[in-house]
Amino acid sequence: MLNFQCLSGCIHLNRVVMIKQFTDMAKSQATFMKKQLEKNRAKKKEDKEQRKLERKQNSNGGKLEDMLAYVDENGELSSSPPEIKQPARPSNR
Repeated sequence: MLNFQCLSGCIHLNRVVMIKQFTDMAKSQATFMKKQLEKNRAKKKEDKEQRKLERKQNSNGGKLEDMLAYVDENGELSSSPPEIKQPARPSNR
């Protein structure tokens, strides 16, 4: 430890005083950073909730029938189901 005497005659423990100042400053910076991180998390959560509500309002329903695609006998995709043709039944007479 370095002791020195200032002009007014008081003795200071220079190193202890400096360490205490740095420690106090580090604590206040850590507290500030914690508060900033918490604010950022809250803002992100709020933004996410806002985007979720916007998606919900702008959705067109997402029904299963809208998402289905049908393949006809030529292999082409269509949005309407194919006509069901009854197979010819062989007669056993």
